[in-house]
Amino acid sequence: MTAHSYQGEYRSAIAKAKRILLAAGFTLSKTTGRYHPFARTQKTTHGVKVTRIGCSETISMYMHMGEHYDRDVMRSETALALKALRDGGMPFDDRGWLACGADANRRSS
Repeated sequence: MTAHSYQGEYRSAIAKAKRILLAAGFTLSKTTGRYHPFARTQKTTHGVKVTRIGCSETISMYMHMGEHYDRDVMRSETALALKALRDGGMPFDDRGWLACGADANRRSS
């Protein structure tokens, strides 16, 4: 097992990460509306997102700043969220990624 791996499935890792972040006081980002290239009907709120990366078994955590983007605030909030996840037993790497299940087993050999 590598330093940045989770032995369970990616779905349980996402759920656990969200529980840890909510318990630490972070808000989860929510996307509403549909994507349309010109109408801008899709809106995303400020907060933390934990999602699966493509079709892999790897998940990622990142901050979404909503309509307001400040790089320094985003970096500091991301660092705090990663610290909360690591303190909660989820070994995310510095990018905010965590290999789960089969990917975790493949990387450990």
